[in-house]
Amino acid sequence: MDKYTIIEKAGNKTVYNWLQYFSPEKLGREFKEAGFVVEGLYSDVAGSEFDPDGNEFAIVASIWPE
Repeated sequence: MDKYTIIEKAGNKTVYNWLQYFSPEKLGREFKEAGFVVEGLYSDVAGSEFDPDGNEFAIVASIWPE
């Protein structure tokens, strides 16, 4: 977890960033369990071809009514 405190004249805010790391397979399973259909797997949000050796990835998913 990252914690940031923003101090301004109008007041202070505390922001918490909870980080969790997923593999494409694990995240795909979570999407499926939540009722989503994974439509694409990419190396980044710009849609670059997926590189299994890369450090990040993006998934495009949709939910279809039953």
